[in-house]
Amino acid sequence: MRLIDADELIEHVWRDRLDSRERIADLVKSMPSAEPQRMKGRWERHYSRPNVYADLCWHCSNCGYASSDNWANKWKYCPNCGADMRGEQDE
Repeated sequence: MRLIDADELIEHVWRDRLDSRERIADLVKSMPSAEPQRMKGRWERHYSRPNVYADLCWHCSNCGYASSDNWANKWKYCPNCGADMRGEQDE
């Protein structure tokens, strides 16, 4: 499977007035691959009660997903939205 920029493909089809399946298929094959835009986020530390470590909860800054797993801040990706969590973290 390969990702391509659909907007660019549509622009080419209309601009070049491609009217046959073969010409469109050739154009699709010649399109460069597009890199998907991955969301970025970070784990934010929250406490349900101040100064009580047992009530520690980690939230995704992108979607708000919450986890009470003590290791959640070490996850590379949010299990809910897929955001890349390898940037800065709350410590």
